[in-house]
Amino acid sequence: MDNIAASMQQESHRIAVSVQPTADQAIEELVAEVGPIRAQSMLIYYTHHYDAKRLQQLLREHYPNTPIHGCSTCRGVLTNKGFIEGPVVGVSYTLDPHFWTCNAITTFDTNERDEVCTKTTKAIDKAIEKSNRQGEVPGLILMHGTVGTEEGVLECIDNYFGLQVPVLGGTAADDHIEGKWSIFTQEGVVTQGVSLTFIYGNANLNTSFGTGYITTRKSGVVTAANGRFVLSIDDLPAASVYRAWTKSILHDEQYQDLMQHTGHVPLGVQYISAENEIYYHLFHPVRLCDDGSIELFAEMPQGVNIKLMIGSHEHMVDRVARIVGDASASLMSPLGPSAYLSMFCAGSMYSIYDHLPHIAKQLNDTYNNVPFLCPFTFGEQGMTVEGKNAHGNLMISTVAFS
Repeated sequence: MDNIAASMQQESHRIAVSVQPTADQAIEELVAEVGPIRAQSMLIYYTHHYDAKRLQQLLREHYPNTPIHGCSTCRGVLTNKGFIEGPVVGVSYTLDPHFWTCNAITTFDTNERDEVCTKTTKAIDKAIEKSNRQGEVPGLILMHGTVGTEEGVLECIDNYFGLQVPVLGGTAADDHIEGKWSIFTQEGVVTQGVSLTFIYGNANLNTSFGTGYITTRKSGVVTAANGRFVLSIDDLPAASVYRAWTKSILHDEQYQDLMQHTGHVPLGVQYISAENEIYYHLFHPVRLCDDGSIELFAEMPQGVNIKLMIGSHEHMVDRVARIVGDASASLMSPLGPSAYLSMFCAGSMYSIYDHLPHIAKQLNDTYNNVPFLCPFTFGEQGMTVEGKNAHGNLMISTVAFS
C-alpha cells in the first residue's frame, strides 16, 4: 500500500523535456508526451533558441484552462533525466488537486524602483482579484524577473502581503548575456518586467536557499556603496581591493572580462539565524569600473562585513545535493518529496560545466529518481535563514513538493 501511495504521489508532479529545434516541433512532442490533461499549473523553461511568443501561443491553444509560467534559461536544464543542453524546452506540470495557482505579469519601461513597485502592485492586484483570492495569503510565490528589477519586486511583495511569504525565484537568462531573455504567462510575453505565480491550497512544500561556496581569509567592510556598485572597502577603492584579494587566482587579462571569470570568486556577506546557523549571501562581480568601484549583479548594503568566497569544482559538486536536500528535510510528509524545482545560477553552472552530468546523477541517486527540473538563471531569489526574502547571485534556490 505504501508503494502504491508513493507512486501516486510522484504522479502528481511530472516533468517532460523536448530538444526539438523549433517551437512548433517542441510543443508537438511535449503535448504528445503530456497528453490532454488539465494541469493545475505548468512551468516552462526554454533556451533562447526558441520564439517565446510562439511557445506561449501554442501552450495556450493546447492547455487553455491551465495557468502557465515560462522563463528562459542559460544553456540548458538539469533534470532527473540528466543535464540537457539547448535547444531545449523543459516542462514541470502539476496534477495535484490541492495545488491551486494564479499568475501575474507586467512590463517595466525602466528599472527605477518606483515604477517597478507600482506596476508590480497593480499586476498582483489584478491577478488576485481575477482569481477571487482577496484576503488570502499564498503558501509560496514563484518569481521570474529580468536583470536589475529583482530587489524592487521583492520589496513590493513583502509590502503587499505585510508578512514574509516565501519566494522562490530565478532571473531570466540567455546563453551569452545578450538580452535575449524572456518571461511569459498565459497573459503575454515580456522581455523587461516580472512574472509571478501565487501558489495556494493545501499543497505541502518547503524551500531552501544556499550556496556551494566556502570562505577565504580575505575580508573587509563595505564603507561606501550605491545600489549595485561597491565604491570602497575599508575606505580603499573597491576595485583595487578586489584585485589584491584575487591576484593569485585571476590572470591580468581576466579582469577585462570579469563576469566570465569570477563565478568561483564572488563576494559574500555572512548572516546568522536565531539557531546560530551561518548563511552567506553572494554577490557576483560584473566589472571593475574606471572610478574604482565594482559593479555587482545584486545590491550590496553599506556597512556590512564582506569576505572573498571561493568555489572549487569539488565543493560545488559535493554541496549541491546537500542544499537541495535542505528543502525536503522539513517536509511534513511520510512519503517524502514528489518533485523538486530548483534555480541554479548560470555563473556557477559555467564554473562547473563539465561536472553537470555528475551533478544530475548525484541528485537523481540521492532522491531516488524523484522528478526535478532546474533552469540556469542570472540571479536567484529565496528565503534566507533569517526568514527574509532576498536576491542573490551564484545561489541555489529550491522548493520540494510532497
